[in-house]
Amino acid sequence: MTPMDSPPSSSFRRRLWLIIFVGLVARTAIIIYADGRSSFDFPDSRRYVMVARHIAEGLGPVDSSAVRAGTDPLYPLLVSVAPLRGLETNSAVYRWARILNTAFGLASIWLIATIGRSLAGECAGLLAAAIYALDPITLFFTALVLTETCFTTLLLTSMWLILQLRLRAPGPIELIQIAGAGLAMGLATMTRSSSVMLIVPLIVLAMAGVKRLRIAVSLTLAFSFILALSPTLIRNYRLFDTCVPVRTGNGASLMEALGPWADGGPGMNRIQYPPSVPGENELEKDRRCRAQAIRWARENPGRAASLAWSKFKRTWSITMNAAGYSSFTYNLISALSVTPIYLLTIIGIWRFRSRPWELALLLLPAVYFSLVHCIFVGSVRYRIPAMPFVFLLAANGFCSFRRGSIPTSKSDILTTDGHS
Repeated sequence: MTPMDSPPSSSFRRRLWLIIFVGLVARTAIIIYADGRSSFDFPDSRRYVMVARHIAEGLGPVDSSAVRAGTDPLYPLLVSVAPLRGLETNSAVYRWARILNTAFGLASIWLIATIGRSLAGECAGLLAAAIYALDPITLFFTALVLTETCFTTLLLTSMWLILQLRLRAPGPIELIQIAGAGLAMGLATMTRSSSVMLIVPLIVLAMAGVKRLRIAVSLTLAFSFILALSPTLIRNYRLFDTCVPVRTGNGASLMEALGPWADGGPGMNRIQYPPSVPGENELEKDRRCRAQAIRWARENPGRAASLAWSKFKRTWSITMNAAGYSSFTYNLISALSVTPIYLLTIIGIWRFRSRPWELALLLLPAVYFSLVHCIFVGSVRYRIPAMPFVFLLAANGFCSFRRGSIPTSKSDILTTDGHS
C-alpha cells in the first residue's frame, strides 16, 4: 500500500462529513429559496421537464414529433421519476430535480476531497471540498433544473477512477476500475453531449499514467465508453439509419455561435436558418445548419477568431453575464468569490509544475471546455464541470503557504499531512 493509498486520518473523515453536512444545509437553503421563483426557471429547464414527461408517458426522450433526438437523454430520464410517481405539477417536478442536483452535489464534495487528498494532501482535499460546498455559483446551479451538477459528478467519478491507475500498478481490479471510468464518461456524455470528444485525451492520460498494460487500459476505457453510449447509438441508428453518437441540434448550436448575428453568447432567436427542404428529417436539417456555420467561419476567419475570444471571456468571466443576473449584487458576489480562486489557481499550477501528469489531470476539463466553447457559445454555465478541478488547484495554492511547497512525491504528501 502506497502512502496515497493509505486510509485517511480520522480528522479528515470527521471534517469531510462536516463539510458534506454544511453542503447539504446550503443546498437545502438555496432550493427552498428557488422554489416558485421565475428567476430559477430557464428555457432549457422547461425543455428537460417536457422531455422527462414524454419519457414518463412512454414516448422516449423526444422534444416533439419533429425532434426525436434533440435532447441528451440521461438527465430527463432521472427527472422522469417524478411524473412516473404521480408528481405531475411543474413545481413538484422541479423540486425532485433539485433534490437530484443536491444528491449529485454531495457526491461531488466527497469525490473532490478524495481526489485532492490523493494529489495534494488532506489540507487541499478538504479545502477544495469546502469551497465547492459553499461556492455561490455552484449553489446557484444546484437550484437550476440543468445538467451541470449531474454531469460534474459523473466527470469527477471518471477522473477519480483514472487516478487509481496512477496510485497502483494496473491489474485485474484496476482494469475493472478503468472500465468504470469509461462507463461514467459515457453516461456523462449522455448528459452533456459536448463532452463526446473528451474521451480521447482521457485515454491518452490513462495510458500515460501507467507503465504497463497500456493497450489493455486504452481498449478497456474506449470499449466501456462505447458500451455506455450504446442505448443512444442504437436508438439513433434506428431513427436515422446512420451512426449518430449524441443528440441532434449541434448544427443549430453552431449557427448560434458562428454567423453574422453571433456575439459570443446565447441567441437562438437571432438565427436565420437556411430554407427548409421538403421531407428532410432533423438530422439532415442539422447537417445543413452545421455546413452553413462552417462556411461562414471560413469566409470570415477574422470575425470567427474575434468571436472565439469573446466566448472565452464569457466562459471565464468573474461575473455572471446572463440576462437578469448582472445586477450589482450578483456581480459583487460573483467577483468576490471567483477572483481569489483564480489567483490561487495560478499559484497551484506553479506548485504542480514538477508533476505534469497530475497537472494535466486537473487542467484537462478547463482546457477542453474552453476549446469547445471558443467554437460554440460561451457562458459561465459551461465552465461549471471544470470548477472542481480549479478549486483543487486553488486549494493547493492556499495550502502551500502553510507547508512551504507542494509535495513532489507520495511520501511527501504523507509527511506534510502528518501521517508518517
